[in-house]
Amino acid sequence: MNPLINNIIDKKEVLINNIKYNVLSLTKYYTLEDKNEIYYKAVLSGHKILVILDDEVSYLGEIVPNLNYVKNQDGTITYNNRVYKLVGKGNQKVIEKIFGADEMIEKDCLFTDYECDENVISLGILTDKNNEIADVVAKYISNSEIK
Repeated sequence: MNPLINNIIDKKEVLINNIKYNVLSLTKYYTLEDKNEIYYKAVLSGHKILVILDDEVSYLGEIVPNLNYVKNQDGTITYNNRVYKLVGKGNQKVIEKIFGADEMIEKDCLFTDYECDENVISLGILTDKNNEIADVVAKYISNSEIK
């Protein structure tokens, strides 16, 4: 298993850019479109979300209610005067809830991911929660930044 995941399981906290976060939940996911695409989501204190994509890269962000973006005709979106390109979409499914309360866990989610430089926007619809919107605005970080 990824050493970062083991560290999170053991400590239930992370230090990112000298800011300490409690890890409230940790869940392992895959996408229906590519069952080999496995990643982890950690719900952190301070309303933050950490998505661990692989051994090297993650993104840190937060769920933004009523995200004010514009869908462009070319398939991009514009948010805060920046144009984000579509990089992926799919249907997220839980492999394993590692720890945390059930209400903190996103189970079934239809998502569309966009990026602009080191920034990520993941537009999510939680199909297991009456199509609740769960849009995340985040920034890519190196896993070496996570202690």
